[in-house]
Amino acid sequence: MSNNGIPRLSVSEVAQIVDLAYEDSGSDLLALGVGQAKAFHSVDQEVGRLFANHMSNLSREAFPWSAVHTAPEWGALFNTFLKDSSCASGPVILYGVDGVSIQLNTVVQIGVVQYRVTAEKTIVGGEVSLDVIALSPGLSGNFVEGTVVNLATPVAGVDASGIVGPGGLVGGADTEELVPFRDRTVASLRVAPGGGNDDDYVRWALEVPGVTRAWTDAHGNGDGTVVVRFMMDETYADGIPTEADEQTVLNYLRRHWDDSLGRFIGYPVHMDGKVYAWAPVAKPLNFQISGLDPVTEAVKSAISAQLKDLIRREGAPGAEIHPSWCWEAISLATGERKHVLTFPTDPFTTQRGEIATFGGVSYAAT
Repeated sequence: MSNNGIPRLSVSEVAQIVDLAYEDSGSDLLALGVGQAKAFHSVDQEVGRLFANHMSNLSREAFPWSAVHTAPEWGALFNTFLKDSSCASGPVILYGVDGVSIQLNTVVQIGVVQYRVTAEKTIVGGEVSLDVIALSPGLSGNFVEGTVVNLATPVAGVDASGIVGPGGLVGGADTEELVPFRDRTVASLRVAPGGGNDDDYVRWALEVPGVTRAWTDAHGNGDGTVVVRFMMDETYADGIPTEADEQTVLNYLRRHWDDSLGRFIGYPVHMDGKVYAWAPVAKPLNFQISGLDPVTEAVKSAISAQLKDLIRREGAPGAEIHPSWCWEAISLATGERKHVLTFPTDPFTTQRGEIATFGGVSYAAT
């Protein structure tokens, strides 16, 4: 077995497999009264099938757009690396008696997700804002401002519960999945690094955990500036990043470690102060459908899933969503037989800094 998980068989191993197949399957077939020729023929078929599958696996691994076991090696070849999972962090507010200190590494939790306090602070005016970070990485650590948070262990003089502070707990991301990683690898193959060209900015933004889409806007905030707008579709319901996410991406664009080069890279020094990482402004698209058949929750759920996928594929700052694309997406929903799309009837357009988001679907009987 090779390091990447693909079997590499020696000649002696192949011979051993064939011998065992004849001894086992051939003997079993002969014991059932099957003729010797037919028994050996059946074994030959099975051996042929096994080797055909093996060759199919090898051919799949031969290309970066289809590789599974060797996908990380293909990515590294084109300076693309799997995004690790990351821990959510942010402020929480606890309440209690003035003068009581909340110690470093005090644990708070939301459901089963736990966080530790990263710096000791003292309650003043009945409350204290604490910076916390999740103990485990993943999307499950992200929560919006105002979510109730509880102390894992009681602390004298401190209320048992508090809330998530301004900006929320953000930045948690799961390990990148295979398909988007391969897409980034192929994109890197198609474009050459240019020391800060548009492709570099997009590629760098997509390397940040949680970022799923990114675009550049040359001179987007004045002459000589570059605005990088990005989305985090797996992190937030509408995909719109927070201010904390904007700062994280900007820091990465400015300077980050490149494993293949063994040094820090980023946008050119003369661009400092001229590069911006911004979240697009959401422009919800509220679909209206009449005459749906059949009218079931399963069909409605399938329609919503297809329309969300459409918006994610086609949505971009300054782009259009055409009604014909919506008709097609709805028709692809499992169980849908017929419908009439009553909105949008014209292309749904977004301006330079806007992006279409899913606003829901309303249904009429006729």
